[in-house]
Amino acid sequence: MQPGWYFLSYDIKGSRLGRRVHRLIRKQAQMLLESLYLHQGNAESAAQLLQQLRHEAKASAQNVVMYRLRQGSPIYVAGQIANDRGIVDLGLPPMQKLQGFQQIPTTLQKP
Repeated sequence: MQPGWYFLSYDIKGSRLGRRVHRLIRKQAQMLLESLYLHQGNAESAAQLLQQLRHEAKASAQNVVMYRLRQGSPIYVAGQIANDRGIVDLGLPPMQKLQGFQQIPTTLQKP
């Protein structure tokens, strides 16, 4: 399966549960905002991560969602992002600037 990019977001109630989910996500995705991450992988790895997160977050009692980005889809940001060094990967679509939005820099080396 061809790898792709996925936005991953969660809305977790409870600080202990939130910390466990946060640790699990950070191992497999890059943080963009406090509860918004970018995961790179194929459909199988994305489904596996989503299943792990739903299990950790106690199934439907919490909100955990994942969206696949279409190839070449731009990502827009406004304000400060969590990783001010940018996203570290060549396969990421370029960030685009709009009025009031900033571009996330990309670099050539892996983390």
